[in-house]
Amino acid sequence: MESFFLTRHLLDAQLFPVLDVAWTINQFERIQQLNREDPQALGKHRSNIIQAILVACLRRSGDYLKLKLQAELEDLEKLGLLYQQVQGLESHEVERVLYPIWGKVEKLAALARKAEGKRRELLEALLARINAS
Repeated sequence: MESFFLTRHLLDAQLFPVLDVAWTINQFERIQQLNREDPQALGKHRSNIIQAILVACLRRSGDYLKLKLQAELEDLEKLGLLYQQVQGLESHEVERVLYPIWGKVEKLAALARKAEGKRRELLEALLARINAS
């Protein structure tokens, strides 16, 4: 079962306008039960689920929220998941998701300039999502 697409569906604000975290977690626990025989798949599902819930919550957060996730997002796979999760969002929603993590867009831009390889590509792609009209 592909959890990335399922998370996009279950956390879609138009399909489910009220974020019922308990219900959502229950759905994902069912997914984990179905995948318990494959530890690698289970780990990937868990990562997708956590990332999707985080993005859904950040979209509803206020400007006062600051998270210490930058170190966690040094992992290219997690940074890639974050990029996937913001696809299809309006630019202001992407900025709302990224602000609690990196602060001002200028800080993210500076990090992107200093980064190399795939990390640089992903950070620049996130910036492009903010600048998309």
